[in-house]
Amino acid sequence: MGNDAHEETYKEYIVNNIGKQNFQYLVENSLNGISIIRNNRIVYRNRRAVEIFGTLENRQNLLTADFIHPQDREVFENVSSKITGGFTGYLDYEFRFLPDESNIDSYRWVRNRASNVEVDGEMAVLIETTDITENKAMERVLRIQDKMNTVGKMAAGVAHQIRSPLSGLNLYISALKNSLLTSEVREESSKLLEQIEAASLKIESIVETVMQFSRSGPVRATPVDLNKTLKDSVSLIEASLKKSNITIHLRTDKDIPQFMGDPDIVEQVISNILVNAMEALEHKDDGEKAIEIRSFARGHLVIAKIGDSGPGIPIDKRDEIFEPFYSTKKGGTGLGLALNQRMITQFGGEIRVGTSSLGGAEFTIAMPLKKTSA
Repeated sequence: MGNDAHEETYKEYIVNNIGKQNFQYLVENSLNGISIIRNNRIVYRNRRAVEIFGTLENRQNLLTADFIHPQDREVFENVSSKITGGFTGYLDYEFRFLPDESNIDSYRWVRNRASNVEVDGEMAVLIETTDITENKAMERVLRIQDKMNTVGKMAAGVAHQIRSPLSGLNLYISALKNSLLTSEVREESSKLLEQIEAASLKIESIVETVMQFSRSGPVRATPVDLNKTLKDSVSLIEASLKKSNITIHLRTDKDIPQFMGDPDIVEQVISNILVNAMEALEHKDDGEKAIEIRSFARGHLVIAKIGDSGPGIPIDKRDEIFEPFYSTKKGGTGLGLALNQRMITQFGGEIRVGTSSLGGAEFTIAMPLKKTSA
């Protein structure tokens, strides 16, 4: 092709040397979504674009932000204004797309490149789209693991420094209580000592949680039956559920394949989330107090969803709640969900939070399916 003054463009080269029909075949079967927009209306989409964005219906205008995740709408609107106002070169941008506009948690990440093209003698905009949802999920897992390792090392050092003097303090409290058994001030002193002891045990519990959070190393994975683990976790808190007048709806798909993990760890994570759900419903005065648990397999994942009818978690807080030492509970350590996240990601899984069909928070645990034997 060289530097000839009559050098063909890449598209013309393809059409002239491969043929228009074959060129259309290549476009239609591209692994990337390809859309053409003219006068702010979609005039063409290939198969992959339809797979990503779904049927057209009320989405003839791909420049409207109605189906964009609220946190990405400002970026999307800035790009849209450039497209409608005219631009040169390329526009590269990413956003979260909502296949179901009524469900903000159903988003998919897409990466786009917009460029100007001529169609039937008129200028139009060609948009190439790649679904990067799985890439983003993997990036998030790696980012969490890196952060957890850093915080874990720091926490282990702090906890180690506290643990020794705390053990000594507990011994002194115990000895002092015994020495006061025959004292005249026994009753008054006993109350004060019980308060001191309770505070000391609280610190000890926090230290143990921090130590647990900081532990790392190789994990041993065995097959896990998700449905059995869910039922066992519910059984552990069944009495508390009845006492709190909380209804539980357990819906498990049959014949869900087992995944590789630690049954005890998975049960602990599920139990922690259930306890959080109970606490969220503690001060609910109107409507049904309910927790819904579902399990199913989708693609290469085994999924558990735990939702409640509580107040839910605001969108702008949904990433923060997994940060170490972040807590919305009075007196909370802020390590519960961070520890749950760490436990699940070590087996290649993920925990996400969204909105439950009951109106409150919904935690999704997704575990990858792997062969249980070589």
